[in-house]
Amino acid sequence: MAGSSAARAGPGPAGPRLTIAILLWQLAGYGQRGTARGIWKNNSMFRLPVEAHVAPGHGITTTSPGMSSWYDWSRIARVQETPRVFVLQIDENRGGPFFVLAKRGLPSPHDLAVLRTVLSVEVGSRSGTVLLLTS
Repeated sequence: MAGSSAARAGPGPAGPRLTIAILLWQLAGYGQRGTARGIWKNNSMFRLPVEAHVAPGHGITTTSPGMSSWYDWSRIARVQETPRVFVLQIDENRGGPFFVLAKRGLPSPHDLAVLRTVLSVEVGSRSGTVLLLTS
């Protein structure tokens, strides 16, 4: 009998369900990218040039044609650095609004180290903030 119970303990129906769950997870990721591409393509506002001024002790001001926004440092909850950008999340909600500071917009490579330091001091010094910066 021990042999027959071992035969029944195989992958069973969980194997196909797991495969389907992984496929759906992957498709959802591709679907989100497609939706983001569609929004980018269909709304010219997202393709306007944006200028960001980072001021220690004051905050960040973003300006694009017809619009300007100011973010006090206390509003920036999280900063994450990728190879191309810094992603700054506003407020505490993980799914909440964010904006991006593109590294390619910096005038010189030296400014990357300066920006990293400012973000670390202004955002990383507060308790409970998440600051993921790489050098």
